[in-house]
Amino acid sequence: MKNKTEFLRTFVLLFCLIFSLLLTYIVGALLYTRDSIESRQVGEMMNPDEYFNECSLLESECLDLGCKYYTQCGDGNYDICRIYDCGDTFGVFTKNTDGKQEESKRKKPDLNAVAAKKKDCAGTMEVLSQECVEGKEQIKVKIATQGECKIGGFAVIFEGSGAESNDFTASGDNIYTITALSCGTVSQIVPATDDGISLELQSVKGF
Repeated sequence: MKNKTEFLRTFVLLFCLIFSLLLTYIVGALLYTRDSIESRQVGEMMNPDEYFNECSLLESECLDLGCKYYTQCGDGNYDICRIYDCGDTFGVFTKNTDGKQEESKRKKPDLNAVAAKKKDCAGTMEVLSQECVEGKEQIKVKIATQGECKIGGFAVIFEGSGAESNDFTASGDNIYTITALSCGTVSQIVPATDDGISLELQSVKGF
């Protein structure tokens, strides 16, 4: 009976020890993961070249319309936008002005389809009005194209600060109201198709 009691006591002690070690390991792993995520969110820079190590770098600073891959960066204010050639896809790494980092791969467009769409979307853009309303720039434009062309977005470029985030509404008759999240001196407005192809429209008035 005594031996059985000692065996049970030893077994319980070993079980408690193993359970404590396992619990310590799990908690430590969770804390490490959380700290790693938080440190990256508050500014720890990942290495995009390592993330896209199977790709070749196309553009290291794709931050304005001078970069032909600019629309791949997306809508927003970026300190960093790097574009990679990954075969059938583009690799895109961005870091916005709030420090948020994102990486993604996007399928390359069909060049023949792009050329056809640009031909259909050739035309003019007229600025009908522009005003600052409650700290947001509101711009109304009218677009006329020679073929069917579905507009999917606009890049609004401000002097001194570059592209600003915006959204838009279509009110019919090819008229669009663009609302940027801040006011300022707009130097350029660039429409894009619904699949992100930038359009070079002739300006009728304004820009």
